[in-house]
Amino acid sequence: MNRLIVFDWDGTLADSVPNIISCKKAVALKHNLSIPSNEIIKAVLGLPFAEAMSISFPAAPKALANILQKDYQNLMKSAFYNSPLFPDAKSTLIALKSRGFKIGLATAKHKEELSIALEYHALQDFFDAIACGNEHPGKPDPAMLNKLMKQCNASTNDTLFIGDTTTDIRFAQNADVKVIAVSYGAHDKEKLLLSKPDELVDNLSQILLMV
Repeated sequence: MNRLIVFDWDGTLADSVPNIISCKKAVALKHNLSIPSNEIIKAVLGLPFAEAMSISFPAAPKALANILQKDYQNLMKSAFYNSPLFPDAKSTLIALKSRGFKIGLATAKHKEELSIALEYHALQDFFDAIACGNEHPGKPDPAMLNKLMKQCNASTNDTLFIGDTTTDIRFAQNADVKVIAVSYGAHDKEKLLLSKPDELVDNLSQILLMV
């Protein structure tokens, strides 16, 4: 069996929450919808994409749902919305790989959108396995983690998940996998602790001391 560490992307590896907030507000303005608050946008981060969009824009007619989703995805794929990685993210990934870990990625992000982000950061060939929300049931359904463990020949005991939301924590728990929450992403420390992660860190490089 291989040792596997799976990461979330938005709010965990990539400092993309500000861009996600900005993008959703731009979509609201374009369609004359009520602008969702920062708190609502952060609260739904990590949920299945269609569900997150419907909560962000509850007054939008159903006929507009697909248009809103496409507009959002098109904006997030543009160069203007490229997001930086968090400090120590890339160096931590490289250090874990050098120790022999398989590295996976499980994200609600659309595959095409993620591919652009990975290429922007020169990480397109780094991950051993990737699961995206448009190809699998969304978090907190454990399907993505189960797929990655099978693909990497890893057991639940040899797998660790890293994420920044309560949905991420439930996702790992539903897969019977240990989870480390990061406090610098979409959800604050107090909210994360209520979901009982196995560990909580303030800096990604702290993971290197735990594995």
